[in-house]
Amino acid sequence: MIQYFIQRYNRKRKKPITGITPADMEMLVKHNWPGNVRELENSIERAMILEEGEMITPRSFPRFSLAETLEKSTTHSPQLVSLEELEKEHIAFVLKQTNGHKSRAAKILGIDRKTLYQKVQKYHLS
Repeated sequence: MIQYFIQRYNRKRKKPITGITPADMEMLVKHNWPGNVRELENSIERAMILEEGEMITPRSFPRFSLAETLEKSTTHSPQLVSLEELEKEHIAFVLKQTNGHKSRAAKILGIDRKTLYQKVQKYHLS
């Protein structure tokens, strides 16, 4: 199924991606997909938008990378962050991964550009 989505979005986005790293494949297989196939497809599409190489890598999945980072930080530190701080960090992360390309970042975040611009102002991200 994953390879099917990669081929589909290679054609749609004219990308030369040949596959997915074993680490990412394992991560996707272990993940609980509450949105089922549609959520998996959206994750693959977002990863392909971010990916610049020939293989989908862990950095192509900001949602999973952020969750892993937060999990590590909470196991090493008793300090928890607010939902607002989490949102700010995630938006900053996605903007960094897209090299500041707000249209791509908004699509990955699942929000429109106007909302992204408002959040960038709110959190003083530039």
